[in-house]
Amino acid sequence: MVKFRTENDNGFKRLVGDLMRWDGETRSTTDPIYKPSYCLPFVKNRRFVGRATILETLEKKLFSQKCEAVALVGLGSIGKTQVALQFAYLVKANKQGYSIFWVASLSEASFEKAYAELAQELGVNKSKEDEDVKDLVRRHLHSEKAGKWLLIVDNADDMEVVMGSNEKRGIYRYLPESESGRVVFTTRSREVAVAVAGSHLIDLREMSQEEATVFMEISLARKELLQDKATTVELLRELTYLPLAIAQAVAYLNQNQISLRKYLGLLRGTEQSKVSREFHDRTRYEGSQNAVATTWLVSFAQIQRSDKAAASILGLVSCIEPKAIPRSILPEVGPEEVMEYAIGTLRGYAFLSERGDEEMRRSSEHELAKAYLDDRRIKEAIEIFEHVVAVRKRTLADEDHSRLASEHELASAYLDGEIVKEAIQLLEHVVAVEENVFGEGDPNRLMSLELLTDAYTRLESGSRPD
Repeated sequence: MVKFRTENDNGFKRLVGDLMRWDGETRSTTDPIYKPSYCLPFVKNRRFVGRATILETLEKKLFSQKCEAVALVGLGSIGKTQVALQFAYLVKANKQGYSIFWVASLSEASFEKAYAELAQELGVNKSKEDEDVKDLVRRHLHSEKAGKWLLIVDNADDMEVVMGSNEKRGIYRYLPESESGRVVFTTRSREVAVAVAGSHLIDLREMSQEEATVFMEISLARKELLQDKATTVELLRELTYLPLAIAQAVAYLNQNQISLRKYLGLLRGTEQSKVSREFHDRTRYEGSQNAVATTWLVSFAQIQRSDKAAASILGLVSCIEPKAIPRSILPEVGPEEVMEYAIGTLRGYAFLSERGDEEMRRSSEHELAKAYLDDRRIKEAIEIFEHVVAVRKRTLADEDHSRLASEHELASAYLDGEIVKEAIQLLEHVVAVEENVFGEGDPNRLMSLELLTDAYTRLESGSRPD
């Protein structure tokens, strides 16, 4: 099996070269009528290793054999989402005429949320109240104006959610079909895989020992631990070469100064005392359930001892859908600094990850600034908003929704602080950008126009000069 360790390996370079060549062959000679969009839930995984053959097969099926849909099928914790994410970033880098969209399909609710976000990104708006936004997105992607696109439907595990039943429609009816589009499904269910992709299936199995060792080496902070080669092999075998189990184990080792042998002992002790019975789950390999569960239990026991607030948050998130959890629904565990520390603990143990560390920190600061406004601490709020806006100006495009939202909030804070001219200057920019991004009836655009009108009125009346 062909593998690559880093982006400098020949296999990786060959795959990139093939993608660029096919991109040149398929690129239209006319000016595009669309601008590529990218809706990806996670940043690129810099620790991704191996899976070269899988990535090459995906590329071949979709862009050489021109299959419109391919299903990546494998048992739980095997790394399907990470493979799909790596492929998405390869396409983004090397087939620049393609838009890339990602929708979670754990449930009807997660799919609906993803399509609502996709509609906003694409500028697809309802013209009638009774229109279904999911159908509008499907029709848009089916049309020529959508251009070329890759759609990843992640976690399509439930046959009833995907294909529907006598009582309800499935999400499959809302998926677009287009000669210009390609769809990748990730699923634990072979039944779902066959239903959505026919014979175009790609089986993903556990990592090889070599891939697992490289993954651990890249992820581990204390590389010297791997000098104990016999224990390394023994630990990886205990973790059944599953990426998720390895990631959890490495997170614990990075947080706690213990040896591989000591951690292996903790795993085996936990398995004997708490997970002595094998879980019955046909979506995972036999033995793999304990590998994942025991790594979680060892880490959770440590968190319970060291950070009660983090344990409280973990207790909630373990009971809800694991992806795209809004920060706003997390339990109140204390002041802001306690919450930040608790989230940091969970991230350190790899129980939580965020959609781009830096951007999520900006979001946290954004929320803190709004709390200051509510408390009439206007000066502090303005300072934070100015910082957030400055960072987003450097890192995000003018039309990015997060940047526009922060600029709107900063302008509002300026008005609260009687800094009217600066508010007008910022709002004029926001309104001009939103005119090209949102439809006429979009509530974001209407709110900005209303705020700008209010700012003009204040300036003309001179009632609140800056």
